[in-house]
Amino acid sequence: MTDGEASKAHCSAALDQEYKDEVQCFQVHQTFIIPLNHENPETGLMTTLQFRAGKHLDEVYDLLLTEGEPTNFREAAGKGVWEQAMKEEIASIERNNTWKLAELPAGHRPIGLKLVAKGYIQKHGVDYDEVFAPVARLETVRLVLAISAQKGWFVHHLDVKTAFLHGDLNEEVFVEQPQGFEKKGCEGKVYKLNKALYGLKQAPQAWNIKLDGVLKENGFKRCKLEQAVYTKQTKENLTILVIYVDDLLVTGSSIEEITQFKTQMKLRFEMSDLGLLSYYLGLEVKQEETGIKIAQSNYARKVLKMAGLDDCNPAKFPMELGSNLLRKMEARGQVLLNTER
Repeated sequence: MTDGEASKAHCSAALDQEYKDEVQCFQVHQTFIIPLNHENPETGLMTTLQFRAGKHLDEVYDLLLTEGEPTNFREAAGKGVWEQAMKEEIASIERNNTWKLAELPAGHRPIGLKLVAKGYIQKHGVDYDEVFAPVARLETVRLVLAISAQKGWFVHHLDVKTAFLHGDLNEEVFVEQPQGFEKKGCEGKVYKLNKALYGLKQAPQAWNIKLDGVLKENGFKRCKLEQAVYTKQTKENLTILVIYVDDLLVTGSSIEEITQFKTQMKLRFEMSDLGLLSYYLGLEVKQEETGIKIAQSNYARKVLKMAGLDDCNPAKFPMELGSNLLRKMEARGQVLLNTER
């Protein structure tokens, strides 16, 4: 066996073990995370792959056993899972009326396309203007969870599919036809975008404006201090909504109001109802009649494993027993004055 074959076999064995270890986590938290044993030279961070719920575990496993993610159409072509994913993305774009074939007007330059637009070649003031879109801070999420626990409410989780494709554009943007999906007989034409596309700099803001309009139509008011939070107040009930890009957290005093909200949103967007919130932005959330518990135990285990400390012994205190901090500080010349101790 050559060194390359041995390395590939070792990688496959490691991924196989990760697959077995993570099955239960995926089923509970709807997220599947695999740490890969190589470092990003730019950031110095270990690489991980993360998949959201809705993808069958066997398909995820097939993706992981390929020799890395394909970087272009030629590498992805002929590989069943990747090719199917590309077809589904194109179908979603066309179903949403995101673009239409057109002749490229004189003086315009089309933006390249790899199923997401090459936003890095866009010019400010020509292809886009404003780009800001608010998202909820983690402190806000924790506060809403605390309010829900105190009130005895349950927090529900919704995910908007292909959210950025719903945003309307104010600018004229033209993109090239994606490689491998050129329209027969129209190879010389480009697509004129009716709506935003992933990769465009203005896509997040366009989606947020669209969502803001839909929520206000349904009686929600935007919080002045935290613009990613909306509330709907009636005589009897209060509904609170938290937004993080395409993830929506909704809670309130009436399950009927929440159910009605879900129905209204599904009429406007293609959405996944993930039920009660269980995993969000790295937080593991357990909701019970007695309260709401949040933890990051899975993240902590991942950090330990990536650092090679997954077999270390647990400690009850965050420092060694009997440690004399003052003596150590004196040795380093860091003695504090009495008023600073």
